[in-house]
Amino acid sequence: MLTFSEWREMTGNQIKLDEARFGKSNWTKGAAVALTARAHHQRNNVKSMSDTNDKLDQIADLLVTDIQMTLLSIATDTQDKSLLKGIRKR
Repeated sequence: MLTFSEWREMTGNQIKLDEARFGKSNWTKGAAVALTARAHHQRNNVKSMSDTNDKLDQIADLLVTDIQMTLLSIATDTQDKSLLKGIRKR
């Protein structure tokens, strides 16, 4: 089995030391936790609804939360702050 240093040298993959040492910023972690909590709450709402129209409304809200979480993931992976600013305006 290769050590991490051997793998990095062999593949040429470089990582930023700050990200490797500290991970993502605290606001990113907080936003991810908040979005996950909202998604769980919305999922429970969908399960508890008996009316089909209410379920569809809750599913639409759940999809929006999923889209926001996906956008947060893309923005942090690409380090593109303009994506996060764009979602606030909509």
